[in-house]
Order: sequence, then C-alpha cells, then structure tokens
Amino acid sequence: MKCPPQKNIILLFVTLLLVNSPRCYAFQTSTVDLYMPSQITAPAILFDFKHRFFGSIVDTPVQTALFGFGTGVLAQLAVEATIWKGLTGKAGYYFSEREITIQTGYRHAFNRITAGSVQAGWYNYGANKRRSSYFVLGAFSMPLLADRITPLVNLIWDGEMSRAGIGAAVTVAVTEPVDITVDYIPLVTGDNTEYMHVSVYGGGVIYKTYRHQFYLFVGNANAVTLPRVSRGARDYKPRIGFAITRLFDF
Repeated sequence: MKCPPQKNIILLFVTLLLVNSPRCYAFQTSTVDLYMPSQITAPAILFDFKHRFFGSIVDTPVQTALFGFGTGVLAQLAVEATIWKGLTGKAGYYFSEREITIQTGYRHAFNRITAGSVQAGWYNYGANKRRSSYFVLGAFSMPLLADRITPLVNLIWDGEMSRAGIGAAVTVAVTEPVDITVDYIPLVTGDNTEYMHVSVYGGGVIYKTYRHQFYLFVGNANAVTLPRVSRGARDYKPRIGFAITRLFDF
C-alpha cells in the first residue's frame, strides 16, 4: 500500500531533521506557539516540524490523545533562514488547511543578551474557499539570571481580522539540556469568523542537543501558525503535540 503524498513529504522532512551534521551548534529555544527572535549567525537554515493532535486528553482515549487515531492531526513544516546578519526569511506549510505562510524580517541584538525582531508576512489558507492576508509581528526577549530565565513578548497585527494581538511566554533552563516553557495569548474581542471563544495557553518540555531540539507540549490551540493561533481557541481542553527543530550552518 502506497503512502499518501503528504505522509511521504513528512517522512522525508523528519529524516532530514535527524541527519547528523558536524557544523551544527546549540541555539536559542522557542516556545509552544510564539516567535522567539533568532540568535542564529548567518548563513544558517533552521528546519522545524510541529505536530499537534486534534483529540483532547480530557475527553478522548489515551491512544487517541497521544497518537491522533480517529481524530487527525495538525502538522506544519517550516524552514527559516538567516540570510545576512540579522536578515531572516521563513516559509511554512500547514497540512490541515493547506496553509502557506511566507515571512521576512530583521533581528537586532540590543546587547549581548537582549534581542528584538520585526517580521512581516503573508498567508493563504482554506481547504475549500481560499483566503489570503498579511500579518506584522514584533518579538522581544531578554534572558535573565545568567540566561536561566527568558521572558518573551509578541505583538501581532492580523490583517484578515484587522486587529492586534499580544502573547507572552517564559522559558526556564532547568538543566543544561532541558528547558521548560509556558506561554499565554489572551483572547482579543471583536469580529471572529472562526468562532474562537477563549484565550490560548501552552506549556512544554524542550530537550536540547548541539544538533536538535525536541519539544513535547500541551496546549489548547486549534491552529499551528501564529497569525491564526493569536485569534484564540475554541475551548480550554488540552491537546498534546511535539516538535523537532534542526539547525544547519554553513
């Protein structure tokens, strides 16, 4: 039996993520749903695979919540490149609604540890009727206590909804290879065509190596890409997800 094309693409992408490269090194961690200003030195490419299950761990069997049997998954493949100094570019594909996201931006290091980034992007999505719009994102992070605690703030303008959103996160380095992260995106009132009713939360554990970062997280978001996650969630029921991030430098 042949695998569907989408599964073949995911398999190829995950295989690439797991390939060893002697020129990879440790890099900044991210959060469950928010954007962390990149600390990667150009030229470099960051591959990211995120997988979130539809089934809630509250009202679905364990095998369904953990593996998505009978409920489906939200999967995204993304590639981010640091092109020149602080100039970055990113492209992603979200399988559930065939969403394409393209963005570019600039990261500025205010000092050795404090960084900010401004990003602008375009997205197109919809399984049946396609929709397109733009977004503008600002991100600011400032590691504290010898880089043990990293607070993060995101400000985002969603062109389709014509409104602003905000999100905040904190990442704590528990041990050298292990971080814990939590984030929160409050619901913004106003017109919402997707009937999102509550704020978004998420939390997880990150295991870091010099070649990869592995994420296991829980959250209530019903989307993967930040412009749509910032609109809110349908309910507070937690869902399990995981992610793999892989860095190549040249």
